[in-house]
Amino acid sequence: MDKLSSSQIADWEAYDKLDPIGTWREDFRFAFLMSFLQNIVSALYAKKNTTPKEYTPLDFMPIWDEELRKVIEDSKKQSPEQIKEFFLNMLKKPGQNKTFANRKELKKQLQEKERKKP
Repeated sequence: MDKLSSSQIADWEAYDKLDPIGTWREDFRFAFLMSFLQNIVSALYAKKNTTPKEYTPLDFMPIWDEELRKVIEDSKKQSPEQIKEFFLNMLKKPGQNKTFANRKELKKQLQEKERKKP
């Protein structure tokens, strides 16, 4: 670092933004491999006439940023109303239970939000 000029450091920083160097890139490569393998296994062992969930590398990326981790954890928490609805739906007759449909909708909404984030 002592031998690099400020313009050289700036060039390396710009290059790192285009093609990341270091642990993030390694994490992404591993996450890509894991998503690839999980998609293969899911396809092989999926029940007939069902479409298995598709995994992306983001499903396997570690989250090192504490603020981002808190946002994601908070989005997964259920509100008191959702908890109440869950238990009330358990008391309904089997054909009237809508909890699982609502849960799938919530999952889809969360996945769409994650896709929209840069």
